[in-house]
Amino acid sequence: MPPQLENLVERDQELARFDALVRAAASGNGACALVHGEAGVGKTTLIRAALRGAEASGMHVLWARGGELERDFPYGVVRQLFEGPLMAADAAERASLLEGAAGLAAPVLGFEPQGMSATAMDAPFAAVHGLYWLAAGLAATQPLVLAIDDLHWADAPSLRWLSYLVRRLEGVPLLVIAASRAGEPDPTGIIAGLEQEPLVSVMRPSSLSPAGVAEIVTSSSAAAMPEFCAACHRITAGNPFYLRELLDAAARAEIPPTAAGADRVDSLGPANVAVAVLTRMRQHGPRAEALARALAVLDADASLRGAAELAGVGKPAAAAELIDQLISAQILSAERSFQFVHPVVRTAVYQAIPPGERLRLHGAAFALLADDGAAPDRLARHLLVVEPGNDPRVVQTLRAAAAQAQTRGAPDLAARYLQRALAEARDPADRAAITHDLGNALLADRDPAWSEHLRRATELADDPATREAWTLELTRALAVAGRPVEAAEFATAALAEGITDPALAVRVESELLSMAWLMPSASPEGIVRLEQLEQTDVPAELQPLVVVHRALRITSEGGPAADAMRLADQAINGGVLLEERSSVPFVALATLIWNDDLERPRQLCNAALALAQQMGSQHLMVNGGAFGGLAALRAGRLAEAAGAAGLSYRFARDSAMPDSIDWAWALSTLLDSMRERGEIEAAQALLQAADAEGELPGHVTFVFLLESRGRLRCAQGRLREGADDLLESGRRWEPFGLLNPNVSAWRSDAAFALLHLGERDQAVQLADEELGLARTAGTARGIGVACRAGGIVHRDDELLAEATEVLAGSPARLEYAKAMCELGASGRRAGRRREVRELLLAALDLARRCTAAPLSERIRSELSAIGTRPRRDYLGGVGALTPGELRIARMAAEGRTNKDIAQALFVTLRTVETHLTHVYRKLDIESRAALSGALEGTPVAA
Repeated sequence: MPPQLENLVERDQELARFDALVRAAASGNGACALVHGEAGVGKTTLIRAALRGAEASGMHVLWARGGELERDFPYGVVRQLFEGPLMAADAAERASLLEGAAGLAAPVLGFEPQGMSATAMDAPFAAVHGLYWLAAGLAATQPLVLAIDDLHWADAPSLRWLSYLVRRLEGVPLLVIAASRAGEPDPTGIIAGLEQEPLVSVMRPSSLSPAGVAEIVTSSSAAAMPEFCAACHRITAGNPFYLRELLDAAARAEIPPTAAGADRVDSLGPANVAVAVLTRMRQHGPRAEALARALAVLDADASLRGAAELAGVGKPAAAAELIDQLISAQILSAERSFQFVHPVVRTAVYQAIPPGERLRLHGAAFALLADDGAAPDRLARHLLVVEPGNDPRVVQTLRAAAAQAQTRGAPDLAARYLQRALAEARDPADRAAITHDLGNALLADRDPAWSEHLRRATELADDPATREAWTLELTRALAVAGRPVEAAEFATAALAEGITDPALAVRVESELLSMAWLMPSASPEGIVRLEQLEQTDVPAELQPLVVVHRALRITSEGGPAADAMRLADQAINGGVLLEERSSVPFVALATLIWNDDLERPRQLCNAALALAQQMGSQHLMVNGGAFGGLAALRAGRLAEAAGAAGLSYRFARDSAMPDSIDWAWALSTLLDSMRERGEIEAAQALLQAADAEGELPGHVTFVFLLESRGRLRCAQGRLREGADDLLESGRRWEPFGLLNPNVSAWRSDAAFALLHLGERDQAVQLADEELGLARTAGTARGIGVACRAGGIVHRDDELLAEATEVLAGSPARLEYAKAMCELGASGRRAGRRREVRELLLAALDLARRCTAAPLSERIRSELSAIGTRPRRDYLGGVGALTPGELRIARMAAEGRTNKDIAQALFVTLRTVETHLTHVYRKLDIESRAALSGALEGTPVAA
């Protein structure tokens, strides 16, 4: 018998690297080893050797293997890894493993959902996030190795999870070992991307040298001649698998390992491996060949009885004898039941099946497995190969498999199943439903074709109720996907054609009004539609969906804040915040924030972020972070604002729909909070990375971003560019009818820049306009900001005093500090030093609490000018915490564990631990118990 080549010739370097990675992972420094090489170079053998070392060091090993026919099985690789440990665990152990965010992985692995289920749109992210925490939880009980062979054949959902996991291995006692074959397609680009990750160590085992080949050949036959060894190296190019096949073929052909034999082995080279495999198989007769073919088709679904029946070789006992023959012929592995000795061998057997016979076998495999009660997703992969035949059972199976795939976060595979079902279905109602499901699968997969299918589904639906429900669904989906123009056009057309369900009609109208506020072209029409809707007989339970838009309209037009808040409260109390996958709740939140109700949105958004963690919801994470960040910014909680907006921005850029505009909203808040904290260079780098330096679209979110960019440029000293951005934002607000300076204070911001540019007349005009508008609206923050601007451009202490007075009772702490600073500075210039000292010290204290470094520096300079020398910097205290540290510190102070915090913020445990270490040092405390008191204190001066 030829050697099995388990002695790992010329692999000492790779084994040493594996040993180092195993020791590092066992001590808590997670990593990934990616073994990349040609077929047969010995990747599997190398990994098995590494795993023996890992087990010897006390690590727990879980193993999976991609399959050429398994790529259409959602999370097939993941399920190989984790189903076993979860099934082996008792109920208490399983509940512990699926606790918290890990519970999001339950549906992927065939268990009942833990807590709230993710929506189809969020399921892909929820799945990978939950699986990450499941892996981290297993590693916490015992250092863990996840080994994946034939990664190039892994299903796409498993690859997405692996990419997510690898980027978060820091601080986790987990080693990932994966092997992929060079030259194979990488349609997702994930395998290539893994090679660029900092925690990934890429190994490319080389072919054996002539000496290495000679060592293996002589271990098989001590009498092997150098000429024969050299011929073996030349023919196989040092590939271990091909060398084994060559030596096996030479032995079967009774070719001696001599100089004469060297001339005879040329005909047995790698090009003839498939021929040699088939020859060995066929030597055992047609029944053995039929059984091998059946096993190649069934692959992971193979069982002794099923293979025997599919091959038509009689009872299982007869099939067992044939399996023994195939093992002796080195077609099947003696170690792994019903598996081929190498993927190359299985491919050779499978590809040798005539095309027609292959179709028949897959069809028969479907019928066989279906009769055995196999799960739909196990059946679907066979149906993808079979030609359509108008079989209702096939349609039903594919739709069930698609539903499973959607629930498990594999919308790409769900879409494949549904496309195949669409080719099978003939019933019009079935086709409409399948088209609708396909659109939703493509939507969850971020495939641009999703809207086309959802539109088509509404056209195909015969039932008016179904068609109208799908109309609302599509309107909301277009809005959430960042396509408000299409959403508005579609909703307008649907309403013009007539919607018979009054409740649905009002909901579609409400969504349309939300879209109208986002687009300058639709805003005037939105005003008219709102007036018309208010004159219709809207049922009482749907009134909140109407009054919320009137509240926003009053706010944007600068009407009385009291009127807007009364309507906003009515809408919120009526349940408007409970509208799912809708833009309407955020209309209510914006109305609250722009009318100085900052604490309620902050609490609501924190609740939304907590819910986002439970559900794995990207939509809630993006919008909860954006609106929560805006409320925190306006309250002067700059570090909190930067943390929330930064989280929102990261999710919006990494995870949202390609056309999403949510990121611009989050970036606007993030830039403003960073600028106020003095992080000018970092803010500029972020702006450039977002490719937001040039022309910006006209949507509302981008008008806010344009303003923030203008303010940043002014802070950089680029006053002309900054003024131009701010004046342009004013022009862009005109079609929206926006007059309320508490929504947008572009006038006062532009006035400051123009004043420094020497354009005093225009600065005065803008400041005066803003003050008049602010007094009409009546919000304390709006009036205070406008009074401060007016006081500066007019050099009017009465206006500055009014700004200070009105802001003293408002939640806008940062604006209050700015007003006190300006009033103090004016008093200092007038020589009233004693009067302004306490005012400036109070302003400095508040600016420090807000972590507003530039403002603090400005106030210190004013105090220095009157002879007061405040301590210049602070090295500790709340003001020294970064946004991330402050957010984690507050969550820890609430009693949440490090694991809870990491899951809520979608970061690693190591990140939380590192941040808390910094927090303790900066706050000069030693324990978690002291956090609450320290966070309520003032910065510690140096």
